[in-house]
This record gives sequence, structure tokens and C-alpha cells, in this order.
Amino acid sequence: MSCQLGTVVGGGSATITVPVSVDAGYSSTDVINSASASSQTPDPNPGNNTGTDTTAVTGLADLTLTKSGPAAARAGDPISWTLALVNAGPSTAQNVQLTDPIPAAVVGASVSSTHGSCTITAAVLACDIGALAPGDVARIQVFVAAAVDPSFDGSSIVNTATVVSPTAEPDPQPGIPDGRTASATTSITAAADLAVSKVPATATVTPGQQASWTVTVINNGPSTARSVTLTDTVPAGLSGVTYTGTGGPLSCPGDVCQLADLLPGAGNVVVITVTGLLDPAFADAAVANSVQVASVTRRPDTRQQTPPPAPCR
Repeated sequence: MSCQLGTVVGGGSATITVPVSVDAGYSSTDVINSASASSQTPDPNPGNNTGTDTTAVTGLADLTLTKSGPAAARAGDPISWTLALVNAGPSTAQNVQLTDPIPAAVVGASVSSTHGSCTITAAVLACDIGALAPGDVARIQVFVAAAVDPSFDGSSIVNTATVVSPTAEPDPQPGIPDGRTASATTSITAAADLAVSKVPATATVTPGQQASWTVTVINNGPSTARSVTLTDTVPAGLSGVTYTGTGGPLSCPGDVCQLADLLPGAGNVVVITVTGLLDPAFADAAVANSVQVASVTRRPDTRQQTPPPAPCR
């Protein structure tokens, strides 16, 4: 910058005011400004024709982190959160880091970000945001996608994220949150869609011989079904009924089998073989055997889960 001051009389002075702003991204601790004066008139003391001023600079960044997620979900359902970080300035926030410990009830988490780089290591989401300039253009979002553990039996999931930067807040107030931490709470319920099928081992059976059925129980989810029981309605004329699972004979007092907890999915089906002796005097045209499955975990809907009787003729 150069200024023409014209003639300055002996003993006089000239004042120049230069309004400037420190760049928002300036990261040094001070600003040094020097100015020099010169004239065609000889100066008896030219050593004082340059002046220097040093101004301390402190960066301040008003960071605000928000987190949004579903108000409610079921164990086993997908779940996701969105984090938004805004720098209201006035300075660029330097070396911004975001951390978000993934709750233990969440499985299969993945992350994508519109700014910086994010990884998930040892169930902790970490994002290296770097320098974050002030203003709406600096808005960044981090998306987290996962699923609630189908066996989670708690009532809620709380997910908390924190952002840090060596650039201080502009006006911190004791006891008042600085906006650099955000949480989202999701209430969790359980629901399990149990289904059961029963088919005869043979299409026909002869009185006085063994009759056999195969029972298959599956949990279509989304949650783990707790304390599953299978009740077999033994038809008249069938005696000596036994129940055999994939691991061997089952104890089913009163024709009720306790199956414990059943995880969702086709890989967790329970298969039971029901066998009994048909009375030699059985005279009906068919023998029908029905079965019912139940759980203390509520069903997602009210569909009938008891199949029609499986007849053998």
C-alpha cells in the first residue's frame, strides 16, 4: 500500500488509518505490520523512518455439532444417525477431530462422510475433518449406518459424538454446553415373527404302525424370540409320542417343548421330528396332528402362527 501525503510542515504529523481483517484461516499467533516514510527532503535521522507493530492473534471458532437418529427402533432393525458440524466462525477451526463411540447394542456399523476421512476401529468412529472454515459452506455431514443387535434387550440406545479442535470457542460460559458434543436417544422394543410348519413323513400310515411328522420353527425377526415354546396337540389314537431334535431326543413334558431363545434367520431354524404309534384299532380316514409355537416376545403383527393340522391318511 502506498499513500501520497503531500507536504508535512515541521513539527506536524499525518495520521493514516487502515482498516483490515485478519484472514479467517490465519494460523500464526501474531501479525507483524511495518510501514516506512520517505521524502525528497533530506532527513537528518533516517533510522526512525520505519515503524513496526506486532499484534497477537487468537483464533476462535464457534463449532456446533448436532446428531439426529430415529426416535424408536426394534432390536434387529437397521438404524442410522446423521451428524452435522457447522463452524459459525469467526476463525477457521484447525485440526478438527470427531469421535463417536458406537454403542455396544449396534452391529455392522459403516460410515460415509461429505468432508474429511472417517474410519471405525474397535467400535469407535473417528473422523479427521482437518481445517473447517466458517460459514454455511463449511457444513459437513457424517452418516452412520448399522443395525440394532437382534438380541439387545435394553430399553434404549444413546449415541454420543464429540468434536474437538485446538481453536477455542469465542465465548465459553461455565456450566453451559459449548455445542461440541451431541447425543441421540432411540427407544428400543423387541418383536419376533415366529413361523412353524409341520409335514408328515409319509403321505399314508397304517394303524398299528409308527406315524411321524417333521416340525420346523423359524424366527423371521427382526428380534430374537425369547423363551420359545412348542406345543404339540397329540391326536387321539396316537401313543408313545417322542420328540427328537438335531442334537437327539428332547424332553417335552405334557407335549410342550421348551426351545429357549431363537435368533432370527434361516440359519437358526429348529427342526423336530414327532413320532408316535397309531392305535391298531384306529378307524378314521385320517389322523391330524397340529402344533403351536409361542414366545414371550411380542409378534410384529397378529397373523396366526399355528399351522393347520398335518394329516396322514
